[in-house]
Amino acid sequence: MLCTLLFVVLSLNLDAVEKPALSLSWTPQVSGSSASIRGIKAIDERHAWLCGANGTLSKTTDGGAHWVSLKAPGAGDLDFRDIEAFDGETAWLMSAGVGKKSFIYKTVDGGKSWQVVYNMEHEKGFLNTINFLNPKQGVAVSDPIDDRLFVLSTPDGGASWNRIPPDLLPAMKDDEYLFAASGSCIASYGTNHLWVATGGAVARVFRTENGGKDWAVFGTPMTSGSSSKGIFSIAFLNTRNGVIVGGDYTKEKEGGSCVAWTEDGGITWKQPEHAKKMAFRSSVAWLTHNKKILALAVGPAGSSYSLDLGRSWTHFPGNFHTLSVGNSSSAIWAAGADGRVARLTIQ
Repeated sequence: MLCTLLFVVLSLNLDAVEKPALSLSWTPQVSGSSASIRGIKAIDERHAWLCGANGTLSKTTDGGAHWVSLKAPGAGDLDFRDIEAFDGETAWLMSAGVGKKSFIYKTVDGGKSWQVVYNMEHEKGFLNTINFLNPKQGVAVSDPIDDRLFVLSTPDGGASWNRIPPDLLPAMKDDEYLFAASGSCIASYGTNHLWVATGGAVARVFRTENGGKDWAVFGTPMTSGSSSKGIFSIAFLNTRNGVIVGGDYTKEKEGGSCVAWTEDGGITWKQPEHAKKMAFRSSVAWLTHNKKILALAVGPAGSSYSLDLGRSWTHFPGNFHTLSVGNSSSAIWAAGADGRVARLTIQ
């Protein structure tokens, strides 16, 4: 009898620590566009913004039941790659392109009107991502200029943009770039911590812990060595735990060195034991659902989630370029090719 009781207690204890299974699925929505969507920003269960190729720009105020098309002046041929917002009224919109094709727009009236607040000043510049730490402080990054990472910052909600002095930044390698694939090659935490992920010849992570005054750069085990390989997205849960995803966008369905995690703020990166089973992923984000912390990643070949800070991953259907987590696990959207938009359900 004693042995039986011990067996029952042990079984109960094992069940108690076993990770509960989750069911994640994407519910398609009608975006009204056939463009490739690369930027999406979820606010809450009703409000979200999206942007993409050929000046594509839309928002929803009813949870995605309807997406309303918007227009930015002179943007018909621009390739919008990122959009940032904290509510349904104020947003910042970024286009990617060589030189004068890289713009940052701002709206304060829900997208009815837009103002150009920055246009790339350097003919070799190429904006990749913008990131706002709060409604006043923001950063934007470009491919390297004069062998240095190009970082812009704004202290006033995007009214003015200033380049962080290049001599404060570590030098970049020949043929080391950033990817404007999903609006997420920058990660931030608080008001001082920033991480920038690169690819190409090498796949590295640049980090500042004091708002850009000092930077360090760290290597990663991610695939690299050509212009199509590297880190495409980076996300930090706090100042220590982070995840990077990427791969080779010319081989979207192939596994390899496409994911890694850190627990020391990005100094060292490790790959999951079964990393080769994960195909190319272009966007990653953190979320909390019923007190469980999840890392969620998407790519054109599928979606994945992790319940153990990136150490292992579960895959599920859903092909997208980018994703965004709003103020709850009920406010998560993803978007991709051919105007594809969907909202996540977790059970």
